[in-house]
Amino acid sequence: MSLQGKCPALVDLCLPQGATWDTKFAWESGGTAVDLTGYAARMDLRASAEAASATVSLSTASGTISVNSSGEIQLNYPAVSSATITAATYLYDLELESGSGNVRRLIEGKAVVSREITR
Repeated sequence: MSLQGKCPALVDLCLPQGATWDTKFAWESGGTAVDLTGYAARMDLRASAEAASATVSLSTASGTISVNSSGEIQLNYPAVSSATITAATYLYDLELESGSGNVRRLIEGKAVVSREITR
């Protein structure tokens, strides 16, 4: 029997307070881009894994994440919104859901929201 691991990649992020969060990721399998047509993406930042509510929620439904047929996942969080987030270290993960309902947690890690100095 062969088991294929599907653990999410560990990726720590720096998300500057008061700046546009426009980080881009690419999902490839065997060196080929995964077509994300019909996929929904969602990502929460929480103070801890046990926190009842998210500090920030991004998703394709809200327009704060976009995906495309070239396997690209792009954050689209505006500066005016990030300016209101308390500078701190959060935990996050990014999930993708296919049109058939299969969910995959692609990446996870720490997200450091660094304090804006120039305001």
